[in-house]
This record gives sequence, structure tokens and C-alpha cells, in this order.
Amino acid sequence: NNLNIVCSHASYQEGTTLAFETIKVLGLTDTVTEVKVEENGQPVILHSDFTYDASNQ
Repeated sequence: NNLNIVCSHASYQEGTTLAFETIKVLGLTDTVTEVKVEENGQPVILHSDFTYDASNQ
């Protein structure tokens, strides 16, 4: 499965300073084992961890 996020705002011009503190994806039925991030089709090194809580699906 893929989650595509597109962020746009009329006054947002610099594409390298956008950051998310938390992204929650609810309703998963399988355990998450890997998260990959790409920008313009190229892999991006993750500087954070991800967690999966089956009780919070």
C-alpha cells in the first residue's frame, strides 16, 4: 500500500523546510514492518522512527 501526501499552500515557496512531527495512519489491518520515503521518485533517508500499535488501529 502507498500513502501519497501532497502539501501545497499559496504562500509556501521553499520545498526543503517542510517537516512533520507526527503522521498517524489509522485503520491498518496488518503489522507495519517498513516505511519508505521518496521525494520526486528518489529515496529519502529517514531521520525518525516509526511505531505500530495494534491496539490503536
